[in-house]
Amino acid sequence: MTIKHRFITTYISAIAVTLVSVFLIFSVVSYSTLGKIPSIKNIYSMLTTNQPLSEQEKQSFLTLQTLVKSSPNLLEPPLKDEAKDIIQSIEKQNINIVIRKDNNVLYHSEELKASSLRVHMPEFDESNLNPTGTMDNNGRFYNYIKYSFRYEDGTFGDFLILKRQTNLFEFFIRWGIWMILFILILSALIFWFISKRLSKTVIKPLVTLEKNARYLVEQDNILTENPFTDDSKGAKEVEQLKESLYQMWTDLQAARLVQKKYEENRKELIANISHDLKTPITSILGYVEGLQENIAMNSSFTRS
Repeated sequence: MTIKHRFITTYISAIAVTLVSVFLIFSVVSYSTLGKIPSIKNIYSMLTTNQPLSEQEKQSFLTLQTLVKSSPNLLEPPLKDEAKDIIQSIEKQNINIVIRKDNNVLYHSEELKASSLRVHMPEFDESNLNPTGTMDNNGRFYNYIKYSFRYEDGTFGDFLILKRQTNLFEFFIRWGIWMILFILILSALIFWFISKRLSKTVIKPLVTLEKNARYLVEQDNILTENPFTDDSKGAKEVEQLKESLYQMWTDLQAARLVQKKYEENRKELIANISHDLKTPITSILGYVEGLQENIAMNSSFTRS
């Protein structure tokens, strides 16, 4: 595995370990408090449907609930004075009210849109097992608590107490998925930038140094230029390694110069020795040839 792949693996492993650790911690806390490990659906449900009610919402809900239990028809149109006074006192606290009979919206606060209410209102639930939740109305999100009942004629009815969510929470509910995608894309871009920067300052300089070192080893001749000189600037450790290799190259050049000098001296010594030996040997050969010629002449003279 190359050093680049090792760095990439290290980064990915660090991110994965962090995410897994956060999930495990969240799961342990959730299991110890709620008795179950949350899924994405449960997390979204907790964020949107399990919002705590304010004291104003609780009091408003109890007031209307008491009114309905005493006489459901007080919420029949036209609204009785008692119901109007209660509704107006609740709306002064920036709390919205919706009254529904069967599938018809009998009353809603001015802030709400009737057409959006018909589409997004929760279904009638006489058991009132899930009275709270989050509802969209004309692009705005509201926390609600509802109470389902029957009018005296047996028709289904319910009322809702709605409180608009804070802008930050509403922004998260509306754009949460896009925010997560944006963060993931941004993380990928940052990872790409770090990887590119790492490749430029560490990987490529190391590869260049490796090639230059291999070229230096393969050369027998003395190099006149420093093979480790380039314009790129790497990390501090890479620059230190480059300086060490430059020093090694300098020492190697000095050693090669000394070796070359020794080789020249050796050749000169051998040449001198050869010359010194060649002169007496030539003389000896001349004497031998002279003696051989004299001996030959004496022999021929004797025969004659």
